[in-house]
Amino acid sequence: MQARTILAGAALLAGGVLIGWLAASGRVAERLHAQDKAPAEAAPASARYDELADTPFPENHATKEGAAKLMDELLFQRGVQS
Repeated sequence: MQARTILAGAALLAGGVLIGWLAASGRVAERLHAQDKAPAEAAPASARYDELADTPFPENHATKEGAAKLMDELLFQRGVQS
């Protein structure tokens, strides 16, 4: 049983090395690369962050709407990054 585990680990390591070498050498098929630009209907990411950065803080306190907007963003980021 231990011999099969070692062989499986060696095969996974060899496969990872091969994929890493192919990716680094640029020999990966063109269709496997990420798209160069975002789709036309997608809003630019900077517009979303500009909206968050421009959230008003009258008298250095967040409004209810501003706090809700920032909390939504916090929960979204937490969900995406976990």
